Amino acid sequence: MDAFGIEYHLETPQQFWLEISDILNVPRDATLAELDAILRIFISFCATYHERYLSTLAQLEHSCQLLLDSDFFTFHSGRSCDLLLEDAHKSTDPHQLFILYNVFLCWGSRHPPFFRAEKRWRPLLGHLMDHLTIEIGDASANFIEGKLALLACEMLYEICRVQKWSFAELKVFKDSFIEHLFEVIESTRSSETLNYSLIKLIVALNEQFMVASLGKGIRSADDVQQENRIISILMKRLNESKTFSENLIFMLNRIDETEEDRCLELLILKMLYLLFTTPGTQECFYTNDLRVLVEVFIRELNNLSDDQQSLKHTYLRVLNPLLNNTQLRKNPHKPLLVRHTLDNFISHAQIRDIDPTTRRLVGRCLSAEWTKSVAPPTPTVSTPTVDQDATSVDFCSTQTGPPAQIPFTNGSNQAVMTNGPRHLQDRSIPPRMVTRSASVELLSTASLEEASGLVSDLDMQGHTRRRASIRRTPSKRKMALKARPSSTLNFPTLDVERDNDGTASLPPSPLFTTNTRGSIRRRQSPF
Repeated sequence: MDAFGIEYHLETPQQFWLEISDILNVPRDATLAELDAILRIFISFCATYHERYLSTLAQLEHSCQLLLDSDFFTFHSGRSCDLLLEDAHKSTDPHQLFILYNVFLCWGSRHPPFFRAEKRWRPLLGHLMDHLTIEIGDASANFIEGKLALLACEMLYEICRVQKWSFAELKVFKDSFIEHLFEVIESTRSSETLNYSLIKLIVALNEQFMVASLGKGIRSADDVQQENRIISILMKRLNESKTFSENLIFMLNRIDETEEDRCLELLILKMLYLLFTTPGTQECFYTNDLRVLVEVFIRELNNLSDDQQSLKHTYLRVLNPLLNNTQLRKNPHKPLLVRHTLDNFISHAQIRDIDPTTRRLVGRCLSAEWTKSVAPPTPTVSTPTVDQDATSVDFCSTQTGPPAQIPFTNGSNQAVMTNGPRHLQDRSIPPRMVTRSASVELLSTASLEEASGLVSDLDMQGHTRRRASIRRTPSKRKMALKARPSSTLNFPTLDVERDNDGTASLPPSPLFTTNTRGSIRRRQSPF
């Protein structure tokens, strides 16, 4: 029999779920009073049988989803939430509060503005904090008191995460309550879920104190220590809060890509920044934990995309005091890897834009003493060079040998060999051997298809991409052809003409002709 005097006879889970469906099957002509009664009957029914039929998290969530998906809750969600909050404020039944808190969390995940209503939650804050002031340990985490403490902690975290309070409103969180949270964290080391929920609540409260201090104009470290009671209490417990410091880094290491985890990631980074910049808490972590933290930072900085500049800047802001203010300033961890990661953010400025904030933050990180003994990485990729007088682009490869032999034209429309054997240097080549195009180098007069050269695409940033690298070497017979002085022979200028179909063709040469079989033979010179 439940609180309404209704007696149920349930023997199987199927009967339990059928009864829930019957309760939520509301007639269309029901009045508001009847809807309120049906809502309370549902809460009372689930509170009576939750230990038998709602023992898992999936079953709890399914029952709450059935309520939230019902027609009467969909059309009267505001009225229903106010009614449930009023019952949570007055009720003393832990089982009923257990169902109510689960409904609140499920509805808040669907409707985020639910936790932003300060007037709704202000009367309930004291009751939620009372669930956390009881003695909670690893043994009591599975009892109804421990379950209520976990749900109350999760709701307090959601409220602190989305609302904004002043110093006067933050007085509701007394020093004794904050110190008790740190004590519960140390006593629930093996209860991972409750332990992490308490740490999330502490970092959310720290964010509230930081935002309130900015509104008050607090800038100095002494003022932050006095006004931020999270930091001031933690300074008194430096040697008694090792579980908090270890799990804080462990939680950052397990951050996922979800929106909720990204919000928690920012809260943890702000907490670390305050700890690393406040005198007295800069060395509150073990050295091994700091080394793990450096590796986490390197991994996240390398994995963040260009669209996540804000989060990348936050990591760089925290990395600076981590390297310069903690034990790592004397015992650096993986300095070469850290230096390489930071240099990658500001390297290749000639081909890409570097964000000014990124450059400034990287410069701060590289101001540590240990970076002076670490040499910056040497570039391994060579850049293309272009001869101002050449008709094609010369690519510098990773080989140490001389560049390939490329002819260029001089002022008299004659090609000159700049490299190659000595007996071929400073020798003139007839202009028919070279086209006037800057992208295609003609090496043969027989066919343009035989003269496919090196085509390069110079983009707006000045770097070069090789699109085609097939070069057909002309025959030795043609390359060894001796050229007569230009004063004696007046060769016509070679121009590439286009046919109607778009293909390139060569004008008839005065020295060469083609027979019917396609072979090339030399005309008899008139000289």
